[in-house]
Amino acid sequence: MNIAIGIVLTLVFLAAVSLEKIFAGLPLKELRRRARNKNDKKAHAFYKLAAFGRVAELFLWLVAALSLAGLALITFQYSWWAGFLAIMTATWLTWRPLKRRDSRLVSLVVLITPLFSYLISLLQPILTRVPYRSKPHPPSGLYEKDDLLDFLKSQARQADNRISAQDLKTAHGALSYADKTVGQVMTPHRKVKWIAANDPVGPMVMDELHKTGQSRVPVVKEVSKSGNPEVVGTLYLKDLLEHLEDKGRLRDIMHPGASFINESNNLRTALDGFLKSGQYLLVVVNNFEETVGILTFEAVLEQVLGEKIVEDFENYGDSRFVAQQTDGQETQD
Repeated sequence: MNIAIGIVLTLVFLAAVSLEKIFAGLPLKELRRRARNKNDKKAHAFYKLAAFGRVAELFLWLVAALSLAGLALITFQYSWWAGFLAIMTATWLTWRPLKRRDSRLVSLVVLITPLFSYLISLLQPILTRVPYRSKPHPPSGLYEKDDLLDFLKSQARQADNRISAQDLKTAHGALSYADKTVGQVMTPHRKVKWIAANDPVGPMVMDELHKTGQSRVPVVKEVSKSGNPEVVGTLYLKDLLEHLEDKGRLRDIMHPGASFINESNNLRTALDGFLKSGQYLLVVVNNFEETVGILTFEAVLEQVLGEKIVEDFENYGDSRFVAQQTDGQETQD
């Protein structure tokens, strides 16, 4: 009889300790997410018990303590070394973390969880009056931005990670883009295609722009190999396409005016410059007012998103086309 009672007390002790470890190692919000899956019966049972909060934690510790006390009394009746061994084993099991190979034990724990939930619901009025302080949650360990960046890297390597690689890149970019300077991201002067305002509109300009891959280019008063170019406007590739058959000059279709940014400014300042100027291209200058390159809005946005922006859809001015666009794809008639 004592052996049967000892086995029952052992199982109850293991169940209580295992449940406490599950709740300590798995946040309530994660249990809630898993419980929403109707096929995950384990998570549903665990969440129903964990929803009692500190009352459930107190109940589990009381059950573990009482079952261990009963088990010790039974084993000490046989010999002191058997009781000592039982207590040491129980202590080891209490501090030992759950591992993946303990999945069978967790499956057995699920069977007794509904009983625990029922008993807690009955004892809740009494347990809420017990002066018990829950174990404080451990600190996040995140104190600086670098800690967050390291966390994102480790999250990407986590085996059960469910955050997409692109979302992690975006989070990383949003945290780190302001650490980069305009000079690190800009298109340097030597790689910029400068076009003159008096150049004629035609296929030749289009071919030159296609070679550079620029969707917008700075328009200067005149192209000069020496000295600073005087930027007078910005030419958009889509505007050039619309007026390709015209016989006018580039100054007739360009967006007049120019905005500037210092190469030593960070990208957060550059983003502020784009928003306040209404421009999508900033001329980059150094401390000597020399033009050293250009910075496009896409270049900054790519640093924030962590990926190159490739978007072929351009019919945002047509409500019919926009209405047919789904998930970034244009619906064909």
